[in-house]
Amino acid sequence: MKWLHNSSIFLVLLLVFVSPFLSSNTQEDGDKESYKSPKASIAGDSSVYLSPYATFYEDAEHQLSPDIIINNPELSGITTEEKAPNFGHSASVYWFKVKVQNATNVDKTQVVRLASPLADIVSFYVIKDELILDSYTTGDRAPFSIRRIPDPNPSLSVNFEANSTTTLLIRQETTSPIIFNVTLSTTEDFHDSHVRDMASQMFYYGILTLIMFFSGYAFWVTKEAVFASYSAFILFRLLLQASITGYAFQYLFPNMPSIQNLNLVLFSCATLACFALFTKQLFSDPGRHHTPLNALLILSTAPIIMMFSDYRLALIVTKLLGLISAFGFFVLAYHFSRQGLRIAKYYLLAMSLLLMTSAYYLLNRFGLLPDNQALESLFYIGALIEVILLVILITIRFEQDAKQKVMTKIQEQKFSEDTHLLEQQLKHRALHHSQNNLPNDVFFHQTYRELITTNGFGSHAVVFIKIHKLKEFDKTLGAHNATRLRQQLAEHINTTLRPYPSIVTLEHAHQGPIKLAAMDQTSFLFLASIDNERKVITLVRNISERLTQPFTFEAIDLNLEIHMGISFSPDMASTEKNSDPALLLDELIRKAKLAGSFAFQKKTLFQSYNEKEDLFNEARLSLAEKLKSALEQNQLTLAYQPQLNLIDKHCVGLEALLRWENPQLGSVSPEEFVSVAEHNGLIKPLTLWVINKALKEFSDINQVHKGLRFSINISVLNLHEPEFVEAVSEALNKNQIPPCQLTLEITESSIISDDQRELQTLNDLKAMGIRLSIDDFGTGFSGLAQIHKLSVHELKVDKSFILDIAQKHSAETIVKASINIAHDLDMIAVAEGIEDKETEQLVRQLGCDIGQGFYYARPMNKERIMQWLAMDSRMTKIN
Repeated sequence: MKWLHNSSIFLVLLLVFVSPFLSSNTQEDGDKESYKSPKASIAGDSSVYLSPYATFYEDAEHQLSPDIIINNPELSGITTEEKAPNFGHSASVYWFKVKVQNATNVDKTQVVRLASPLADIVSFYVIKDELILDSYTTGDRAPFSIRRIPDPNPSLSVNFEANSTTTLLIRQETTSPIIFNVTLSTTEDFHDSHVRDMASQMFYYGILTLIMFFSGYAFWVTKEAVFASYSAFILFRLLLQASITGYAFQYLFPNMPSIQNLNLVLFSCATLACFALFTKQLFSDPGRHHTPLNALLILSTAPIIMMFSDYRLALIVTKLLGLISAFGFFVLAYHFSRQGLRIAKYYLLAMSLLLMTSAYYLLNRFGLLPDNQALESLFYIGALIEVILLVILITIRFEQDAKQKVMTKIQEQKFSEDTHLLEQQLKHRALHHSQNNLPNDVFFHQTYRELITTNGFGSHAVVFIKIHKLKEFDKTLGAHNATRLRQQLAEHINTTLRPYPSIVTLEHAHQGPIKLAAMDQTSFLFLASIDNERKVITLVRNISERLTQPFTFEAIDLNLEIHMGISFSPDMASTEKNSDPALLLDELIRKAKLAGSFAFQKKTLFQSYNEKEDLFNEARLSLAEKLKSALEQNQLTLAYQPQLNLIDKHCVGLEALLRWENPQLGSVSPEEFVSVAEHNGLIKPLTLWVINKALKEFSDINQVHKGLRFSINISVLNLHEPEFVEAVSEALNKNQIPPCQLTLEITESSIISDDQRELQTLNDLKAMGIRLSIDDFGTGFSGLAQIHKLSVHELKVDKSFILDIAQKHSAETIVKASINIAHDLDMIAVAEGIEDKETEQLVRQLGCDIGQGFYYARPMNKERIMQWLAMDSRMTKIN
């Protein structure tokens, strides 16, 4: 497309070089004064240009009159051989005087036509023997309806007597350029010329109207703003051209000359503004600045403001602004084409034509170029070609956008399908146990809610099953066989439950109905719809007898120790107190588990819940009191586990892990006492203690090992504390830790709601520069849209997936998808639970960024972690 550049430049240069020659037939003022014009003769029937036979008088003071001009033969005038002399913009009044001789023996009626549709005031005077036979004043300052001849150009029908000479005077006063293109023609020729002019104009207007409606329809179909702005540009261009040729005055507002006097500026500015907007939308790109176009949009209003003070100046400024804008569009088009944009090459050619046609029109209006029929024809042809080229290029632009949208749609559809598949996998994983693939407690809750919704609160029982002493088999069978044993045991228990119709089916699988839910690898639940407790006990006795029979695994008969607990509704759980099915089921499960533990303590196969034996609530209250005391007496400690870059094996961060050694209880699991803290109002002081303690020790570590990121786990309840953000900020400032080095981790299962307070706190923390991390990803039930909304920095794949990645393809699929999600959302992927080299290699191959687990190091206190970091630093230098 290089020829487009060359041809555009050639056309512009051609205009520059040809312009002086096109204006060379204009004589100097001195020659005009010495030229003596003969009389115009109408001996024939052809049209005659009267200007070469006329004398022109400039009336700067507006003092001349027909009497002065006729009776003062010494009055100095101007003559020219031009057919349409152009005196440009002038505040002076100009007079036209010509003598017309009828050399025939018959009277002739002919039409005098001044081709100046924008003239404000035009006066005709017909004089014979120094007497004014007829006078007539018209122009666009007077209503069109008073014109004697309905033509956009001021015209007058004159009767020329046989064998006599008649003098014609024409006075022109206007804010537009003063042009005297005066013709004398027969009535028939005038009519034919008028019809030809209208036909050519209507053809031009028709094409523009067709293109305007095409663009409007394209906008209606595609909703692309570029078509709307182009359609508006064509509309105002139509109105502008109709105003220039006088047809707007004749047909749109013939009785409103005040509008005709202003519409040239209004339509010019509107055309310019719409074209600037069109260009801006045509080349819209997020990385492309449009400052010149924005400035042009603002400047286009300047003439409108000016015309209320000085209309002639506003008209001149409008024309100059149009010429400058045309040149600016040309330069802009050349700039875009140099960037390799395909549509810019068509735009460049169109702007070349726009620059030439604008230059011709404006130079002619300023009197620098004479009227030329061939150039005027080229003006219309060039304008049409320019418009058609612009239609072509926006069509190409739309085609490119359509292709891009199709590609984007295909990519979005594929992403949607992949996302749907992943969400189904994540949903399945969230509702099923990772080891035995049985429904988990979340699934169990959903099924229970559906049962209550369908059948109401009736009689039913929850039965808890616990398999004990499996660890003794693990030592004999090994880790791999121990996992298989647990899976087969789960299937064995489920198979035992299938024949009993009173046990509720949780889901259907290809091998048969699933009636058993897994809380973990050794704890299970099932739901029985039975109307009294005695029947439940009978059912459980039959099941327990079958389950206590030897179980064959790998040709080895294993005697299992199984204990079962029963809770029955409504006898053991009040539906009045717990109208929410979820709360009711939680109570039934808690009581069934307690009953199971009582059966284990009593060495019986099963036991029903006994309220007198329930000391659980007291135990939790006791634990809460002990935890409160531990906080007050500073009995809690922190351990730190390294996080390594999987590429260079260099430590990039530490995670703070809370530890509690109680003198009476021994080592208490964080999962146990954190839950107590959340339900007993202790989570706020506990979290603040961890943050302050961890940041204080981080400060010591950071002085020696700079640049490490420090991770701290927080509870979702902390996000509801109004002063939490401020407390974190104070702790950072106090210990001089940059916010960007701190990462706050929140478990996925706790962020599935759309709580605005939680989202606001997370956004405030992020605004401080603190990094946010989703912990245990895959174990919750959050949607990808929720993850995207949080805009976190890090995603930690749950260790249950990482532990299974070498044995289960499904686990590998989940880990891979999770890593891809993290990267697609510009997050760092962290794998926690790496315990061997094979697992490390697999997660690294899947593109994971950070690794954490026993394979690298177990959690250590501050002193030991600093020693470990020093060793890691030395090894990095050696490597």
